[in-house]
Amino acid sequence: MSKKIYSNSPILEAVCEFRLPSDTEWDMTIPGQLFESLKSEYPHKEQRQMQEIKVNVALEKEKSSQEIITTERLLFRSEDKIRLVQVSPNFLAVNVLKPYPNWEEFRPQILQALEQLSKLIRINEFESVQLQYVNRIEIPNDVTVLSKFFNIHPSFGTPLGHNVTNFGIFSGFKMHEERDNCNIQLYRQVSPSPTLEAVLLVLIYSLAKPKTVDFSSAGEWIEEAHTQINQMFESCITDKLREKLY
Repeated sequence: MSKKIYSNSPILEAVCEFRLPSDTEWDMTIPGQLFESLKSEYPHKEQRQMQEIKVNVALEKEKSSQEIITTERLLFRSEDKIRLVQVSPNFLAVNVLKPYPNWEEFRPQILQALEQLSKLIRINEFESVQLQYVNRIEIPNDVTVLSKFFNIHPSFGTPLGHNVTNFGIFSGFKMHEERDNCNIQLYRQVSPSPTLEAVLLVLIYSLAKPKTVDFSSAGEWIEEAHTQINQMFESCITDKLREKLY
């Protein structure tokens, strides 16, 4: 499928995340050192506390557990505040906000941050990798017309469709001989306009099998992830929506 360029890009945010194995050698000076190596591109630094749910899986299902852990995360922002890098123990993320430039600009930013981190710690393989695109699309304020714009959508009968206050769907797919997953989410977002409906189309391509991608293959993996996300996006939308985006 050929790549399409939309002048009215719906991309609200794109983010690539890398998680390293728990036995990775990490110390608290690493985020500061990473900032020093990237500050020419990301001169603004801030610190946040992040909460995550950690799942402890046991052989016996009833012994599995969940816990909420709090970590300190350092954020580096570009001068225009559109690009940022996030780093915390065994975690690296690179984000770009609207207006999204293009993949040819975003990809080098991802690999630059990863390369600089690799100079500070030894990276063999990844526990997980994820590429995510969040698209925000406005359509007429009538959920019964979803099928005119999306090939993937909930179905509402009339007059039930005119009384819908919220909706959301989720679909997951195995990719690359089950090494990877691709998830599609479509749900409503509150729109400030009384005549428009805001819809979020979220596409997530992630590593399903831990430690099956190593550092040397990271560039190849994110390229494949982007290709699959691009194809998924085109599969999800109709020609009528494409006319709005061109």
